[in-house]
Amino acid sequence: LGDGAQVTAKTAVFKDVPPGAVVSGIPARPRGEWSRSQAAVARLGRMRKQLKDMEQRLEELESDND
Repeated sequence: LGDGAQVTAKTAVFKDVPPGAVVSGIPARPRGEWSRSQAAVARLGRMRKQLKDMEQRLEELESDND
């Protein structure tokens, strides 16, 4: 670990962490990158429902054209 580097709880460090860096996750990644990926994962359930609703609406629209 470089001087002043910070590793958050439950982080798995497999490579060098540069001085002053803040890392999180498994494997360790820059904190901002990790936070964005966690936010995306939190949205997956809602996105799945939206996709299912759009597929159903598309099927309805296509059947109306027949």
